[in-house]
Amino acid sequence: PPGLALDQAVQVLIRPEAAVWPAGPAAVNRLAARVVAYSFRGRYQQVMLAVGEKALQFEFEQAMQLPPVGEMVQVGLAPAGIQLLAGE
Repeated sequence: PPGLALDQAVQVLIRPEAAVWPAGPAAVNRLAARVVAYSFRGRYQQVMLAVGEKALQFEFEQAMQLPPVGEMVQVGLAPAGIQLLAGE
């Protein structure tokens, strides 16, 4: 991104609705994650995923059939839902 050096440390901001599941072969920004928890929030469900030591929280439509807690999944991250900021 403009204003960032190639080797500069960044913070990655990911919008809760940026996750795409299931991540098909054409999915970009793919992550292997373990499903940790669900929380139902009316029209959407909040899902906590573990990617290595990091916990990420995403939102999926209520009607979407998601895998059980503990299962490994592949998710894609829509580029429009990712923002990089300078710093650690």
